[in-house]
Amino acid sequence: MPDAPRSAVLGGFLKPGLRTAAGVLTVGWSASALAMLLSGGSDLRIPARMWLVTHGSGIVLGEARLGVVPLGATFVVVLVTAVIAHRVARAEITDLGGFAGTVGMTIGIAAAVLAAVVSTDDVAVSIPRAAMGGLVVGGLGAALGAGWRHRSKLSINADVALVIRGASRALLAILGVSLLLVILMLGLHGQRAAEMWGLLNPSVGGAVVLAVACLLSLPTLVLWTASVLVGPGFTLGTDTSVDLTGSYLGAVPGFPTLAAVPDPGAFGPWVLVLGLVLPAAGVWAGSLTTRVRLGALSGACAGIVLGGLIAISGGGIGPGRLADAGPPSVTPAVIATVLLAATGALGSLLAHYRGRRASRKPSESDRFGLGRWLQSPSSD
Repeated sequence: MPDAPRSAVLGGFLKPGLRTAAGVLTVGWSASALAMLLSGGSDLRIPARMWLVTHGSGIVLGEARLGVVPLGATFVVVLVTAVIAHRVARAEITDLGGFAGTVGMTIGIAAAVLAAVVSTDDVAVSIPRAAMGGLVVGGLGAALGAGWRHRSKLSINADVALVIRGASRALLAILGVSLLLVILMLGLHGQRAAEMWGLLNPSVGGAVVLAVACLLSLPTLVLWTASVLVGPGFTLGTDTSVDLTGSYLGAVPGFPTLAAVPDPGAFGPWVLVLGLVLPAAGVWAGSLTTRVRLGALSGACAGIVLGGLIAISGGGIGPGRLADAGPPSVTPAVIATVLLAATGALGSLLAHYRGRRASRKPSESDRFGLGRWLQSPSSD
């Protein structure tokens, strides 16, 4: 009998969690090694460093500090973790939190050990950031994968589900408009992007890696554009800025997707329309309910998530003035949370007003005084 709890723990979440973490580490390192081979590298520490960077560890190369989290690659890692967890979680998992925690802690410990092993005098990886990144990315992916597998057994309060739906509406609207703007700017500056690609002159394998890197950099550009819609904008070096008033930049790093950055100078008055995206998204989120509290909470949750994503999208991308790049850490979250909460409440008020008007609107028969005659006869 004393062995029963132990076997329940091992089979309930510990063994599946360790299997999931092992699968994630194997797939992640293999993909990083393939990218290294295609780009012509041979140092076995490079795949480990690439894998750590995708988990938000950051890296210091001499005097250059690369602190930007490659969010596209991070989203891919979360997706891969979720897929592996979904497959492993076919059997009954008695403790979803224990399972996600086991995966996250295992990957976090592995990341900390790898960061210590691959750091040298010339190349340093932050051990605390590596451990925290592995814990968050691994735990989040595991929770999503296993939770989706056993979603039928999960119960969510109706109000919570409504807030999640509303917040998702606002986020999809803001990020969708931001993505369209990035694609539009890349289309307008296609020649510039081609010239940047030509200057890099990659080999065949390097071209594949560069193309994947450009694709994975799009989420970061989308979040920088979202910061412009929120208000604070972003920087690409010290004493530079891009916001709704204009683009005030110096030399732009020669990375193809950065061709989407607007030309220097003040913008025309048409950009004021973009300032309406955030309020409109908040109203759309709040319109799901006539309860003002839930509408405001939907907008506030969307603002917190959006602000958090924008905050982690910034960081250094090179030496000197490029040590400062991306949006500010706190300001977008504060503005987005307050504005989306207020407009979410407004959306709920408008939905309540529409509902009251609809309930009071007379039918066509009542307009002509026929409502009384068309009613079903009573028992009298």
